[in-house]
Amino acid sequence: MKNDLQVQVGNLVGLKLVEIATREENIPFYRGDLRKSILYVLKDNVVEVGTNIIYAKAVHDGLPARFIRPKRAKVLVWWVDPQKRRSVSSIPQRKALIKAKKSGPNTVSKKVRQKARKANPFLIRTLTTFEQEGLDFLKPVIKKYVVAQLLR
Repeated sequence: MKNDLQVQVGNLVGLKLVEIATREENIPFYRGDLRKSILYVLKDNVVEVGTNIIYAKAVHDGLPARFIRPKRAKVLVWWVDPQKRRSVSSIPQRKALIKAKKSGPNTVSKKVRQKARKANPFLIRTLTTFEQEGLDFLKPVIKKYVVAQLLR
């Protein structure tokens, strides 16, 4: 059975790692989905920090340049959302496609070249920052535990 101090320290370390990983200067921010998905798990005195977002590995490790081709159609279709001034990545179906055609200019292509994406190793930076900041945040918990042990 785990010691209460081990669980407390493990949880504090996990929370500190998540706090460092989600700092504004550390993690890329577009809509905040990646930042909100960072979490920790405590297993057998080991703290694991990660995310469940599919594209997190591509952000962390980068991607080479590649071509995107349609899988079930002859062409790719996308439109530019005039309000947000950016490309909308999902391909609309039926009524949504008609609405999209009315809402703005469409682009049609047989293949699209996607540029290479530079790696942004935010989890590695998290560990480096954690090592630099030290374990001072554990002092109050350990001090309380030591005092309780000495008073026994």
